[in-house]
Amino acid sequence: MAKNDGRKPSVILTGIPYETARVLRPVKTTLDMITGAVNINNELIGLKKGASTDEVVEKINEIIRRLNASGGDHVQ
Repeated sequence: MAKNDGRKPSVILTGIPYETARVLRPVKTTLDMITGAVNINNELIGLKKGASTDEVVEKINEIIRRLNASGGDHVQ
């Protein structure tokens, strides 16, 4: 098994046929947004053991904002 050096796998678009790269580009963009690879200063930070319900809700909303293309959590 390969040694894990902390880096996440990524989608490489160089050196592959244009048609394949065109299909994979949105996948790469989404994965980069979710994993924080686009902006390394925007990594998600885990909660400490014993976090309050409010802290858990805020963390879930942070994840939802990351997943939503609009950047909003759409809390109602």
